[in-house]
Amino acid sequence: MSIVDAESSILEYTDNAGDSHLLFSSTSHKSSSAGGIIGSNKLRTKIVAKRLEINVPSDRTCDTVDDAINFLSTHKTIVIKPLDNSGGNGVSTHLQGNESVRDAYDYALGFGSRVLAQQHIDGEDFRLLIVGGTFRSAVVRRPASVVGDGYSTIAQLIEVENSSGKRAAGSMSSLSLINNYSAYRYLGEGINDIPAKGVAQAVVGPANLSLGGTAHEATHLVNAAMKQDAEKIVRKLGLGICGVDLMRSRSSGMHFLIEVNGTPGINMHNDPFWHTSTDAIELYVTWLLDPDQTMNRPWQDTD
Repeated sequence: MSIVDAESSILEYTDNAGDSHLLFSSTSHKSSSAGGIIGSNKLRTKIVAKRLEINVPSDRTCDTVDDAINFLSTHKTIVIKPLDNSGGNGVSTHLQGNESVRDAYDYALGFGSRVLAQQHIDGEDFRLLIVGGTFRSAVVRRPASVVGDGYSTIAQLIEVENSSGKRAAGSMSSLSLINNYSAYRYLGEGINDIPAKGVAQAVVGPANLSLGGTAHEATHLVNAAMKQDAEKIVRKLGLGICGVDLMRSRSSGMHFLIEVNGTPGINMHNDPFWHTSTDAIELYVTWLLDPDQTMNRPWQDTD
């Protein structure tokens, strides 16, 4: 395997048949381009999911902020996000007031041309990794947080956390910096509150790792229905590797498909920092190198 362009995350590798292929980040020629385009758009993904009878949150594509406010009147607590984006950029959660929706709508437009309002699901945020059409690993993601010392404000605790050496910008560390602007948008003036000693305080809404969130081993927590739905949509989209985001409701135990990521980060599934350990990376490389393994023949264990 050789690096074609490190900045663009382009690699070149030769499979077991001697054929050369390009790899962009974690995406290979074994992923459908049509599936990738569909999966990058939340509305198109929802259409496919509903055809497959996979639960999705109620949502509405908003042409105006009034559309989002009307949606709020029905669902009481909502999420606003760009229709075409990933990594938590432009996403606002736990919205319950008209003014917060107006602010979130403008914020989302900064990251995409169209806005999606979505029913808020109170529950656990799962990322399932599907390799060659088969579930391999999962983590639960939790929003970035700080722990109170009894005298520092949340803003001060964020500054201490970001300067501790445990976090770094971009992909240079397993733990990303907490974005001060995202924290202020989520907490408002509450960013100046002083948490009690030992009390953990979430400081951003989305649980994305790129926003400073944390990942926790959860392969053993994924039930059969979640695995089935994740595999079903990934196979339909024809994505050789895919991260499927599901929310599992705390009150009902039902799970809902939030989105799919055809170029998922794999390291979080086998990272000593997160105390996660699976064979997902090894299996993906093995699947890539075997020219006989395609999405038309999903990976099956032989042992």
